[in-house]
Amino acid sequence: MYYMPGRNTGRWWHPDSKYDQPADLSDPEWKKINAIKADHPRAKTIAFESKSSFHSFYPMEIPVTREELKQLLAENRDKEFLIFPENRNYPVRMTETIPYRWFKKGANYPFEGSVMKNESYAWQLGIFATSRELNDVKLTFTDLRTEMGTQYQQNR
Repeated sequence: MYYMPGRNTGRWWHPDSKYDQPADLSDPEWKKINAIKADHPRAKTIAFESKSSFHSFYPMEIPVTREELKQLLAENRDKEFLIFPENRNYPVRMTETIPYRWFKKGANYPFEGSVMKNESYAWQLGIFATSRELNDVKLTFTDLRTEMGTQYQQNR
């Protein structure tokens, strides 16, 4: 099955993807006959593929299954929310559930990133409420510290 047909315009380094609007071309009689069989699917997803890494939904837009989410919540039942620190290479976009990547990594894992001199380094925190809505979320920062606990000093 091919989905999200489209085309790119613009330059290769800054493409502008235009996806066609889906059109239902199914025969109405076929849909009527097969609607009853929806609970007994014969098709099985074996892979998600994309035209390029730019078009890929993997790994940050492949949602966990209900069973995987239940497992993660059971493993963290004492927490009101789960924190998923994320590298800038993996934009956080999903809002209704968590991506499969986070299920595989687990919740509240340590984050480490490498920065080049004079580089701006972006990173993200995904916060997932486990049992109730979160309001008035605040984030507090402290000075950067070395592994020995001393304050980080920028070399100039």
